[in-house]
Amino acid sequence: MTEQTNEFRLGVMQSFLRLKLLCERVMQPVLQKYGLTQVGLFVLLYVGHMDTCPTIGEMRCILNRDIPLNQGNFSALCKRMEQEGLLNRRRKKEDERAVLLELTPRGREVVEMMEGEFRHLDDLLYQYAEQDREAALAGIQTFLTFIEHVADDIHLGEQNPAKG
Repeated sequence: MTEQTNEFRLGVMQSFLRLKLLCERVMQPVLQKYGLTQVGLFVLLYVGHMDTCPTIGEMRCILNRDIPLNQGNFSALCKRMEQEGLLNRRRKKEDERAVLLELTPRGREVVEMMEGEFRHLDDLLYQYAEQDREAALAGIQTFLTFIEHVADDIHLGEQNPAKG
């Protein structure tokens, strides 16, 4: 390995940690206040902004576009959120295999309160010019795509180890 390779790897790993810590710093106060996980937060926000009640499968597909989810863990999360009074799960009349998700009154209240807290984040973000915001988001998306490819290659390598 060259010094340049080591420096690049170290820079990528430092970026991972820095991004993780900064995201936690922004999200953690809201997550702790409402007793949510990051995925739980997105479930509430998505369900709260949809015109119709999604099924658990539809919600998992929506979130899976951006966040890799384990099917069993997601179902358990929805069940836990129901027990906490945030979601209702009910069977779809046309297809009893499908389970619909809807916010409870408490869930709607939590979404409204979180939206109020996120308005402060909006105010901070919109201090920057639109061009800068778009460039920042594009840069983050490029970095995530890059890392997703690396993670996929690592995962494939774990599944198909080289024979020695």
